[in-house]
Amino acid sequence: MGNLIPRRHHRVFEEFIDHMRGLENWMDSFVGGDLLTFDKGVKFPKINVRENSKEYIIEAAVPGMHKDDIRISVENNVLYLAGKMQKQSMVENEDADYVLKELSHRSFERAIPFKDKIKHNINAKLKGGMLIIKAIKEEVKSNKKENIEIIEE
Repeated sequence: MGNLIPRRHHRVFEEFIDHMRGLENWMDSFVGGDLLTFDKGVKFPKINVRENSKEYIIEAAVPGMHKDDIRISVENNVLYLAGKMQKQSMVENEDADYVLKELSHRSFERAIPFKDKIKHNINAKLKGGMLIIKAIKEEVKSNKKENIEIIEE
């Protein structure tokens, strides 16, 4: 039966695909990459975990998210951070006769294990797109699951 696309057109499609990959790379660099490249091994949200003698401090960059978009829980000395956000924006321009609607959906799940046992009364604050979680080190007798409330400032 042969190829469905005549051989002389293969190069045109290869050039088109190369152009689209270049456009994708340009878009990734324009928006920082993190928002579009879940399938390339990029972890979202970006987190920092610091430790001192009394506590762990976790900082997570979650721009555009609200406390209702994020779930935090701890179980068996592992902090679970999950979130889901849907966003819709619309731009209308009557002079140019166009309407642009953009829908975006982001979701993530992260698990952060701790080497020391942590207390279950964990503090979480969300301010300016930065989520700061403080987990106090302590010997805990129970490994039951507990959900954490976020305070939005």
